[in-house]
Amino acid sequence: MPRFEGGEKFLRERCSRASLSFVYCEHSSKDLFFAYRDTVRRGFDLVHCHGFTAGALVGLGRPLRHMTPHLMTVHDVFLERQFSGWKGRFKKFLLSLTFRRMDAIHVVSEDCKANFLEFFPKIEDFRIYTILHGVDTEKFYNEEPRDFREELGFSDQLLLGFFGRFMAQKGFKYIVEAIEFLITKDERYRRRLKVLTFGWGGFIREEFELIEQKGLSDIFVQMPHTDNMPAAIKGVDVVLMPSLWEACGLLGMEALAAGTPIIGTNCIGLREVLEDSPAFIVPPKDGHVLSRAIESCLVERNKDSFDSYAEIAVKRFSLDIPAESLEHLYSKMIDGSL
Repeated sequence: MPRFEGGEKFLRERCSRASLSFVYCEHSSKDLFFAYRDTVRRGFDLVHCHGFTAGALVGLGRPLRHMTPHLMTVHDVFLERQFSGWKGRFKKFLLSLTFRRMDAIHVVSEDCKANFLEFFPKIEDFRIYTILHGVDTEKFYNEEPRDFREELGFSDQLLLGFFGRFMAQKGFKYIVEAIEFLITKDERYRRRLKVLTFGWGGFIREEFELIEQKGLSDIFVQMPHTDNMPAAIKGVDVVLMPSLWEACGLLGMEALAAGTPIIGTNCIGLREVLEDSPAFIVPPKDGHVLSRAIESCLVERNKDSFDSYAEIAVKRFSLDIPAESLEHLYSKMIDGSL
């Protein structure tokens, strides 16, 4: 893997009972390809790569004489625009060849599987395994909430939390749109709402320039980086997750395990997480409907129903479930019974 600050320390602490070796490469596809090709010659029982790029590079670098079982985990979904034009079609052809050489493909939701087969229908269904992601639910359930009202000098405002990256997929602009609708409808909402943003990267500068242009800077507060996400999620009144698509909505799992009300969309990958829960579900790309959901939280915050569901979420999204399923898949691949 590429070297990044704290990465090895984190993995050694989390996997303290395992014997780990780290092979570092530069942060480029070419370097990852050659690092894998050189390393696989040492002999392994199983190769597990994460993501399409790593999967494709490992597939291309996999020597025919080294038929080590190869597993790829799919953490994202494909979009039509990725394969437009002749370059896109050629890329899709190469990916199809690479994916067909893999022994097993792990997808993190049923939506993710359907999306994968839509773009690569020639991949045999029996080689695709759906294992839903999980999170450290106990940590989110048990953590003490962060007191943002005391910390920031707020009073009785509804605290809305956005925890995604500032990129189109996460739908942040629809939060801005929803807040604008509410204030246009009733200026008194200006003093009743605060949006705390914990995102980073992407188009953060452009997003906050838009907020300023719309005269909403007094409502949106960009928070510093935090390593204690459970406390932050439990510290807001409502989590906003207006995603356009997800492979598997981990933030939805975290909010539900924390007992924090969440407004999320019914986009692929997130609807699977939010179904059968008390979550407020809205269509993607719709600031009007999102504004109505926020308004309903101002009237009735429904915290009791989320507190009750948190005990269910702790079990439903526990890391133990995917860990045991993945261990079973590993064993089958290694002993050749797949």
